[in-house]
Amino acid sequence: MDRLAALEKIQVKQKVELIEAVTGFETNNEYEIKDGAGVTFLRAKESTGLCGRMCCGAHRAFTINITDPNGRNVIRVVRDYKCFFIGQCCSCCSCCRDSVTVEAPQGNIVGFVLQQCSACNANFTIRDSHGMVVLHLKGPCYCGCRCPGQKYTFRMMSSDETHEVGRLHKEWAGFAKEILTDADTFLLEVPQDMAVETKATLVAAVLLIDFMFFEDNSGKNKVASTHHH
Repeated sequence: MDRLAALEKIQVKQKVELIEAVTGFETNNEYEIKDGAGVTFLRAKESTGLCGRMCCGAHRAFTINITDPNGRNVIRVVRDYKCFFIGQCCSCCSCCRDSVTVEAPQGNIVGFVLQQCSACNANFTIRDSHGMVVLHLKGPCYCGCRCPGQKYTFRMMSSDETHEVGRLHKEWAGFAKEILTDADTFLLEVPQDMAVETKATLVAAVLLIDFMFFEDNSGKNKVASTHHH
């Protein structure tokens, strides 16, 4: 967490799962969390049973443990299962809104990420341990089509939504990785003096966003597909 506290740029890069790309067999997601220079300082690994991965796909509940170089769990991200509908936006139904709980370390809640009612825009609130809004993430519409090379940007707004404090970018990783695998790359740009608990919650937001909108190796991008929450 000390390393995270000092950073202005945080990369979250999903590891390429070749078995998944070749066979279509859904595997547990793994990510490398890097500093602005590309040096890995944390690793994230999903822990979800086979049934959840195969039956629920990207909509599955999950627990992701984030560990330091010594293998110690420093952050835990938990997503409960939510209902979903194919072919329509239902983020305004509270029972279907996606969310994650962030613990650092396990058992100590430091924040929450909650999807907002916003028609077909990918909008979220970043909340502290008491559930108070500290940031808004305002993303693109997810009702269009995928365009190779496209870069998606989420604006990070202050709690009162009066000014922008940072950005989250979904970066194009190259045709083979984007089309044939689930390997995604994200970049968080945040103020260096942002609370480390908020930075940890933003990393969790990246993981949730990846599952909701980009966890698909069939040639579609869920920021622009029919899989909505």
